Amino acid sequence: MFKNFLKIFSLLFIIVILLISYLSIFGIKTSKFNDLIKSEIIKKDKRLRVDINEVFIKLNIKQGSFYLNSKDINLLIRDEQQKVANVDIYVHLSSIITKGSKIKKIVLNSKENEILSLLKFIRAYKINIPALYLENYITKGSIIYNVVVDFVNKSEPIIKLSGKIFNAELNILNKKIINNIDLKFSYNDFKLKIINLNLKYNNSNFYSENISVEIKKNSMNVKGDLKNKINSKLIKNLTGLKINRYLDEKIFLSTKSLFEINLSKKFKIKDYKLESKININDIIINIDNLELEDYISEFENKIYFKDGELVLFFSKNKINANLNSKYLLNENNKPKKIFLNYSKEKKFEKYELKLDLFENELKLDKVNFVKKKNEDFFLNLIAYKNKNFYEIKNLTLFNDKNKFFLKNLKLLKNFKINNFSSFEGNYYNKEGYFNDISIKKNNNKITLNSNSFDISSNIEKSLKGKSKHKV
Repeated sequence: MFKNFLKIFSLLFIIVILLISYLSIFGIKTSKFNDLIKSEIIKKDKRLRVDINEVFIKLNIKQGSFYLNSKDINLLIRDEQQKVANVDIYVHLSSIITKGSKIKKIVLNSKENEILSLLKFIRAYKINIPALYLENYITKGSIIYNVVVDFVNKSEPIIKLSGKIFNAELNILNKKIINNIDLKFSYNDFKLKIINLNLKYNNSNFYSENISVEIKKNSMNVKGDLKNKINSKLIKNLTGLKINRYLDEKIFLSTKSLFEINLSKKFKIKDYKLESKININDIIINIDNLELEDYISEFENKIYFKDGELVLFFSKNKINANLNSKYLLNENNKPKKIFLNYSKEKKFEKYELKLDLFENELKLDKVNFVKKKNEDFFLNLIAYKNKNFYEIKNLTLFNDKNKFFLKNLKLLKNFKINNFSSFEGNYYNKEGYFNDISIKKNNNKITLNSNSFDISSNIEKSLKGKSKHKV
């Protein structure tokens, strides 16, 4: 008796396992729910049409529920269409027995669709201003998306989106083309995440691991990271800084950036911040318009940078650049340290420069001074630019034996002297004699103190010249 019971129980157990496996993998084909699926899809809009082939009842063991599955569906509204690969509709067990529909969740997996086709489908369903603006900017691209509608709250279902976009193209940023766009995305509760973004702009490749978008009623806030290679032309296009006069466009620099952009609902930029770290190594900057060869021997009108980093910060109202590097003015020299800070706010610009001149021979003929090569010598400079004037707030050239100090020297755009405050020189000249010079200007009167009349008179003539003498 017990053996027979055990055999029957084992047989029933095997049948249940086989039935569960069959329902989980293949399901049971039925036409009973075709009308249910159609009615749920078009419940909110009678203009929607849906083409359904076959419907299967399947079992989801993890969720402990049955679901209806259909493949190769076409959603249509007016003349617009979306191709769907798979739809799963999770229902309560009572829906299988009764006529009432108690849907728990809908999962939709699309086929590959054109992005423009999706945007037109959305606009055909409901007037959508963001979709309209996107349609004007996007020129091509494909999308595969997944939609999950969870009916936890009957009055307000929870909608989650995910998917990927590939080979897309945008016409944005002053009509510049952004192409080769590939990314993965997810959307939930007005928050969009973009993962592994790749794109090309102005022949430069950009990559981002993570971008987050918070969508508000009248604006969008975008934050993220960016890795790319930039050249002088791209920097000019993005910032307005005309460094293409100094840096060859063929040179590309590796950068890592963090950014934040605030957009209006019409995708107009309201505010932005960008911080970039740029590795600079074996970069040549052309500066042939400064005429430094009269002061620095073996100067080739170029600066060579090695083992450095440039940190750039841009916002709507401010630009800041911070350079820490090693430099050479001649390929035969050894690299020495350079520090440069540049900031711009509205039309006001500030420059701060610190330079190690150990490797360079320095000549200051007006004061009969020569600094020999391989001798310690340093330069500190703080300068400003405002409208048509440059002002050297402080310029110091010094080592342990010699010091030159210039204060409040104002220059015109062509670097000719307009005004000055004071000049001091405490140094040994070429003949080895110590000079002590002090020239100060107050109320257009120049006061001179010096133990070397010829040299101080030469400086005085230059500073009194007002636009007649170059620095």
